[in-house]
Formats: sequence, C-alpha cells, structure tokens
Amino acid sequence: MSQVEQVAGAQWAAPAQAPMSRDDALTAWQTAQMALKAAQIAEVNLRRLIFEMCFTDPKEGMNTLDLGLGYELKADNKFNYTLDKVKIGAVLDAIEALGERGKLISERLVKFSPQIAVGEYRKLSAEDASATDKQIKSLIDGVLTVKPGLPALEIKAPPAA
Repeated sequence: MSQVEQVAGAQWAAPAQAPMSRDDALTAWQTAQMALKAAQIAEVNLRRLIFEMCFTDPKEGMNTLDLGLGYELKADNKFNYTLDKVKIGAVLDAIEALGERGKLISERLVKFSPQIAVGEYRKLSAEDASATDKQIKSLIDGVLTVKPGLPALEIKAPPAA
C-alpha cells in the first residue's frame, strides 16, 4: 500500500470494488471532493509557508536547503510569464524592424502553439456542412487526436422555495 493510500485510506485510493448504491456513491464522492479541496488548500498554504521560512533569498529555478543527515529540501521556484495577446503582434513587428538580429530574436522569443478551435471543428461535422468543410475535416482529422477527459460532476440543490 502506497503512502498516499495509507494517509487517504485504501477506500479512496482505488475505485470501490464492493457494490454501492447510487446515493451512497454520490455521498462518498461529495465527501471525498470536500476533503480533497480542504487538503489542497492546506497543502498550498503549508508549501508557501515552508518556502518562505526556508528560502529567504530564493532564485528562480531550483533552490536547495540542506536538512541534515543527507536530506535536502528542493524547491522549484517558478514564475509564470504571460504576454499581452493584444499588444504582442505590434511588439514583435517592432523587434523585427530592428534588423536581422531583431528578426532572429523575434522568431525565437515568442512561441505560438497550434490549438484547435473546438466550436469551429464541430461545425465541420454539421449535417449541412459543405463538401469543402468535409474535406477540411478529413485533413484536420489526420493530425488531431481526441481523448476523453475527466468528467466534471456537480450536485445542484433544488431552488429554495
């Protein structure tokens, strides 16, 4: 049994093997969901506290603290970099206008990754899709992988009377 299973209890470590009623399963799921949220909040708060306590002058990237007896605390200090999507085109144009070096750097500085527009993709499968739309769908299907995600669940209480 893993340490996670020991802490969480084996009943939450894997799907239940014994028959369970729908209502019991929903109640167990809701209880586990609340416990998970509480544990996640506690873990994040403790992680931040420990990081601030142990690394008074952290650098971006890996920080290491010797804990003694061969143990080390490793902290990957991450920064999130976000570009202004509205302004980036003009900035890249200005960088490229600086000459050959500007062109080279602008190509390497910002990465653009293809992302499917699911709504547009679904329109290609519509009953009234044109022959061109069907051809486009056939082409894009050759480079597209669709996998099922984790379903989201929510129990909604009835409206108050």
